[in-house]
Amino acid sequence: MAELYSINTSSFRLDGGAMHGVVPKVLWQKQCPPDDKNRVLLAVRVLLIIDGDRKILVDTGIGNYHNEKFNKIYCLGQPDFDFNQALKPYGLTPGEITDIIITHLHFDHAGGLITQTDEGIAPTFYNADIYVQAEHWQWALAPSPKDRASFLPVYMDWLRDNPKLKLLNGAVDVSPDVSVEPTSGHTPAMQTVLTRTDEGICYFPSDTISTAALLHIPFITAYDNNAVLTAQEKMEILPRACQENWMIYFQHDPVHERGQVVKNEDKYTLK
Repeated sequence: MAELYSINTSSFRLDGGAMHGVVPKVLWQKQCPPDDKNRVLLAVRVLLIIDGDRKILVDTGIGNYHNEKFNKIYCLGQPDFDFNQALKPYGLTPGEITDIIITHLHFDHAGGLITQTDEGIAPTFYNADIYVQAEHWQWALAPSPKDRASFLPVYMDWLRDNPKLKLLNGAVDVSPDVSVEPTSGHTPAMQTVLTRTDEGICYFPSDTISTAALLHIPFITAYDNNAVLTAQEKMEILPRACQENWMIYFQHDPVHERGQVVKNEDKYTLK
């Protein structure tokens, strides 16, 4: 069975209204208190999965090369985050990562594919194969006006001609105990990740359910390209999670790193 570790690479802030879609502020502000600019605090977690000889990273965070304006807009918590230091407690270096699963290519998930060095921008994980859904890759090359700003040229241009980019088509096993399943409500062919561990199935829904607040079906971010589809996907995922006692990892929740869910009447909540 695989070993799984959660690494918090940074924090950032997004507009609270956008994070909760049509849900009124009066209903979300106690659980997710906003700052004076109406922005809510979000974590930027990635997963490290050790599956035999495979050292797998799920997403890579925001990156450490952004300018002061970018850092200020998003109130970036660790603008100089370094994977060299973050991987040391696990006895690893970035060069020993064998595989990277990118759930989707928005900057808070794929920005850390490259890193700032004394010599300039360079690949962070220079030996790793990089897995992206083929349908999502095509979308990222020509996104809609709604989410075009979420794909940054600095890593997209580097990835475009990278021989280590591996395009997947649908659900597939990436390693013996790690598989991916696409969802498309947030952005076309985003990958969610299931990992088989000694404690059971661990599920990484990425931005389909990025915080515990979004367990409630009507809570859908305005960043999602297809809110109705997101609702449908959550109504398919959450009954499975309850029935099979999945441990869900919340990528952006600043308080809840993970948890199992139960259904109380018509609402899903943490146990």
